[in-house]
Amino acid sequence: MSSWYKNRWQIVFDTNKYSLVSDNNNTYAKDPIDQTTDLKDIELVGLSITLSGGCSGHTIVSFDSLGRPIVGNLSDDTSPHMKNQLLTTKCIITLSDGSESSKILILQETGFVSATYK
Repeated sequence: MSSWYKNRWQIVFDTNKYSLVSDNNNTYAKDPIDQTTDLKDIELVGLSITLSGGCSGHTIVSFDSLGRPIVGNLSDDTSPHMKNQLLTTKCIITLSDGSESSKILILQETGFVSATYK
């Protein structure tokens, strides 16, 4: 199948919002509680989201068929397969309310995810 990559689910980040979307026809994941709400532009009230490390400058995080993390940008006008690249350094996603923060770490190559709270 030449478009296998379009079935991959992605987390798309904005300043204080996120979406879970498939590259395939922009299908959004459903809320697991009510199954009627799309997980599109979910606002994290009072929190900001910052991507740094290997994710710096990117708005999309996904994983390939081997579980390796991939980063990309929605603003790229190339095909979805070409706008993404393998993560080469640890990705740090910081959620902050201004006084406290949590960090989600995604390791390159393995895709191992961990979280810290401060």
